[in-house]
Amino acid sequence: MITLIIKDFVAFFIAFFAVIFITPFIKEKSIKIGFVDKPNPRKIHTHPIPVTGGIGLFFAFFIALFIIRGFSREFIGFFIASLLILLIGVID
Repeated sequence: MITLIIKDFVAFFIAFFAVIFITPFIKEKSIKIGFVDKPNPRKIHTHPIPVTGGIGLFFAFFIALFIIRGFSREFIGFFIASLLILLIGVID
């Protein structure tokens, strides 16, 4: 029981720090490539906003999951299915 709680905290902190380090990199690349929401009269923001923040969350989650759970057949299946959903969202 205690080891599960410790693993959960470790996974949380791994994901937390991974997001802190990955998101600025993704934001910078998103602005360079042009994956931004441009302002127009119907929107509140006044400058382009990157729309690829979910990519940083995706990778942080899977980094933490891989470190805690390891590499398995289920992990590969879950990763591929999640990656497809992510790609469809980015394309959309």
